[in-house]
Amino acid sequence: MEHRHCPLQWHHGGRLRLPPRPAFWGEVYDRARHYKRVRKIIIHELGHTFGQRDHCEDWACAVHGSGSIGEIDKTGEDYCKRCNALAAAAIASVRGKP
Repeated sequence: MEHRHCPLQWHHGGRLRLPPRPAFWGEVYDRARHYKRVRKIIIHELGHTFGQRDHCEDWACAVHGSGSIGEIDKTGEDYCKRCNALAAAAIASVRGKP
């Protein structure tokens, strides 16, 4: 299953495949940039897990939708106030706290 805006893919047996290395995108491999992108994608998907069903409209928010590598680079690494509140509420509900 592939998320339309995210290059993460689930493979048979429940294994997660990360995006291909940047050489695939015609870039020189930069480990720090690659892992920054991977972190952004993971934080983005966790936002959906924590209750953010749609993409955030705030480009600085990690839950903003990204349709390309360039857009992933433009998005933030943290949640905006709204998405952070949704994540906090989801975590609190799991812990049994209102």
